[in-house]
Amino acid sequence: MTLKNNLYRIESLPEANCPQPAYGVRLLPECPIYKAHFPGHPVTPGVCTVQMAVEILACHLGFPLRLTAVKNVKFLSILSPEETPRVELRILKCTPLDAKTVKAQVAVEAQGEQKAKLSFSCEKAE
Repeated sequence: MTLKNNLYRIESLPEANCPQPAYGVRLLPECPIYKAHFPGHPVTPGVCTVQMAVEILACHLGFPLRLTAVKNVKFLSILSPEETPRVELRILKCTPLDAKTVKAQVAVEAQGEQKAKLSFSCEKAE
């Protein structure tokens, strides 16, 4: 399942040639995921935060990606569509490993605070 336009919507794109491009996204509280996690107190599941980072990286690179490995994930505080409806996903690093594999570091930020930091590898999806 693609989370883009279901769990979140991209609201702003990074400036051209930005060394650490940031994508502004709006979390969508009407998404069914929030109805179950948790009723009355919606929280973005960690696995959805990782998938969102993969999808943003794919948008940035211009081709679909499939997550292949997670090196390190740090969730520093809760992402709630009510408390932090707008977040930025900043691509800190994106390094090609070969013709179809990349490794990346992505930070999730809201209101000037880092909410999560993720290191992972992906390959081009067929």
